[in-house]
Amino acid sequence: MARKINVRNEQLQAWKRLSMAIGNEDIPRIRQLMGRAYREGRSVYSMLEDVDRAARRLYRPRGYDEADFQRTFLIYKLGGRSAATIAQRTFGLPSINATISHIVTNPLRSSAQFPTVLEMLSNIQCIYPREQSVSGNIKVGVVMQIDEIKIQERLRWDPRSNMILDIILDCLKKKEIHLATEATVIACSILSNVPSEYAAKPFVISGSCNADRRLYCIASDGDAHRRAALISITLKDKPSPNSRLHEILSPLPLFNMLCGPDEITCDFDWKHVLKHFRNTDLRQRGFSIDGVLITVEILHGHLLSLGISSSTVNSILMPNDKQDVVLMMKLLHAIASLPECDSNAHPSVVATCRVLRLLGKVYFFLLQAYLNVELCLDQQLAYLSAAAHLILALYHINKGDFIPVQLYFNVESMIKNVYCGVSKVQIDNPSGQFWITLLGTDGLEKVFGKVCTMVGGDTNADQLQLTNHIDRAVQCINILEEHPDWGANS
Repeated sequence: MARKINVRNEQLQAWKRLSMAIGNEDIPRIRQLMGRAYREGRSVYSMLEDVDRAARRLYRPRGYDEADFQRTFLIYKLGGRSAATIAQRTFGLPSINATISHIVTNPLRSSAQFPTVLEMLSNIQCIYPREQSVSGNIKVGVVMQIDEIKIQERLRWDPRSNMILDIILDCLKKKEIHLATEATVIACSILSNVPSEYAAKPFVISGSCNADRRLYCIASDGDAHRRAALISITLKDKPSPNSRLHEILSPLPLFNMLCGPDEITCDFDWKHVLKHFRNTDLRQRGFSIDGVLITVEILHGHLLSLGISSSTVNSILMPNDKQDVVLMMKLLHAIASLPECDSNAHPSVVATCRVLRLLGKVYFFLLQAYLNVELCLDQQLAYLSAAAHLILALYHINKGDFIPVQLYFNVESMIKNVYCGVSKVQIDNPSGQFWITLLGTDGLEKVFGKVCTMVGGDTNADQLQLTNHIDRAVQCINILEEHPDWGANS
């Protein structure tokens, strides 16, 4: 009996030493070490020996899981080789070579001239292998995104195609040759709740690439040249009177039924549209609604009535940074929050307040539709419909004094595309889901951001670097979307 008590005391002391060692020592991958020992039925003394060796960096547990490889991949691609090596030695993560062997990236083909069908098909096969096809006969909606990214003006030889990149032949100027300053990237994203599917995947996609996928729309950020191209492609004919899309949308009064081949529509990124609204509000000559002129100075005075500090109002009304999404949302939200004016105020103040509150309704409906996560799809459609009708009425009366015609076309096309997209999902997959925030070019902007991080924040990538890095950037986005707690918005 005494011997058993002594054995139990020795084991208890060993467990105490083990717990103290774990608590006091910085041991990489301690969870993996203890999990492996538990699965193998190791004794407490064996565990204590392994923990002691691991604390002295003489033993490192193996058996990495998928998340370990993903962490190393992110650190390596976004932070560089040195950061990944430090993470391996301090946190016990997999080596760079093991990670590269585990997570395979598919380099895309860059086009030295206008993209050829062969280059497009090759890239499509890289981003959508046959084994990733959606099972069954359910059609899945696809959004095509088009955008440009600034690149370095220099010649690069592409060893894969044996071509010189970054050369532009300008046929309009006596066939002059000059260096490219931007690269146009075409990507596609699937309307799905799976991160690996809804993340934008460059390079080019065709509506006939897969039998179970249907191109719903072509999205742009509002570039003037692409707008003209989209109009020629997506505003050609009305759907056949016998089509399901016509059956669903034709009862809607004032709805523009024009679309392109296979009922393709054009789309404009909602963040860019809202930024265009902010920039219009801050233009030097102001804007006018129902004969009431609103300038930045008038806006400043009314925003102060919300109790916002003068420094904050000055920041919100700063016209220099036209691409700041946060400032855009703050200004539009502030206008949407303006209270009713005192009835005893000067008539000009009352008229201005009435106009701003009417404009605030437009911004309220748009912001709620895209930012309020508690709304259902039916409520989002109702808010977008209200915004579309208000904008139509205001533009009909005030024309360009209210907003530019380009912005009017963009916002109405954006809302129209949401309705068309919902209708197409109802046709193709009645039990499916639809997310309006997956429309637009935001997915492609994320890819560009990761490419810039990989290349370096103080310089632009050239065309070859962009081609080599872009698929790795997509991999990083997929990982961050899969693990939002790692910083998906970083």
